[in-house]
Amino acid sequence: ASAADLSVFTAAVKQPLAGKAQFTGTVSGTITQPKIHLEGASPNLSVAGTSVRDLTLSTDLADLAAPNGTVTGRARVSGMDSTLQTALRLQDGVLTFSNAALRAGTTDINGAIAITLKTTAVTADLTIDSSDLSPWSALAEVPLKGRARAKLTLKPDGSAAGDGTASSLSIGEVNIADLR
Repeated sequence: ASAADLSVFTAAVKQPLAGKAQFTGTVSGTITQPKIHLEGASPNLSVAGTSVRDLTLSTDLADLAAPNGTVTGRARVSGMDSTLQTALRLQDGVLTFSNAALRAGTTDINGAIAITLKTTAVTADLTIDSSDLSPWSALAEVPLKGRARAKLTLKPDGSAAGDGTASSLSIGEVNIADLR
């Protein structure tokens, strides 16, 4: 199947969405224990104004009563080659991504994310390690340099807590030797 115009999903994802995508899938296993394999691809799409090129996603799901499985993907986001690998589970209205590993350019983001579907509340515990912040300059719309490491916790009320360090940090014209 293909989606000729992804902008029709803008209201569902609550972000501006543009581009085209193709989807394929297979079902195997038994009626009581089906296994679902889904693939999606888009050569060029935009999410909230961020360019995503050469996107491929692959999902394997089992147990329709409490769907669980894995998601893997690749894309070029804001000029950075990116990969994603995570386990997922949908149970009691909460979509959980565990053992999530995202690599974007020289940045690794690892951890767990849970989204309560009814309220869209997000909780997460993430570690971020970037050996070079400069590839993020385009997305930040300001020149960035340096190395950063952080632990970030997102809470369901929308608040966040973080702890991090940075070295040889430069944000625009401001240079900071070390930040703790």
